[in-house]
Amino acid sequence: MKHRASRAFIRRLAIAVVVLFSPGQAALAQEGFTLGPAVTEAYRQMTSSHRLTYIALRLNDAQSTMVMDSTSESDITATPAAFDLFVRTFPTRDCRSYVVDFQFTDRNGDPESKVVLISWLPDGADMRSKLVLGLRNEDLRRQLPGISAYVEATTADEASYDTVLRQIDHPRRGTPTAPP
Repeated sequence: MKHRASRAFIRRLAIAVVVLFSPGQAALAQEGFTLGPAVTEAYRQMTSSHRLTYIALRLNDAQSTMVMDSTSESDITATPAAFDLFVRTFPTRDCRSYVVDFQFTDRNGDPESKVVLISWLPDGADMRSKLVLGLRNEDLRRQLPGISAYVEATTADEASYDTVLRQIDHPRRGTPTAPP
């Protein structure tokens, strides 16, 4: 039986090959990684009081600390259109991580909330940034307990409301989603 590799897997593999043959990459992969104190506090507020609906994160210049880029209290998941509009505001040339308090209605019609990590790796970003953020997102998932789903996206369609909802319904722990 033939196995077809997903686009996300092939993309990550290509990035890894390019970056691993660059000087100094082994040291980068083994460096310590920390979360800025504001990130930890914002995540606590998100998960305990549901006051924040998302936290946008970026790497600092040394690429050793995840720092907060922005947060919001507005309900970005009120409708699929509102969420998709939010996704369309993601930068086109910079990688980011978005921790989202994703509100939705389950199959029984009951309201639910799940914390979702969206790894934004746009095609316009440089390869090194994509790999580094990918490595750091694994650390981020370990340091922020309670992340229910992980979505890796390079386009707005790959981070759409429907894609996130599908990932929540059928999470494959540790595996990025493949576009529909």
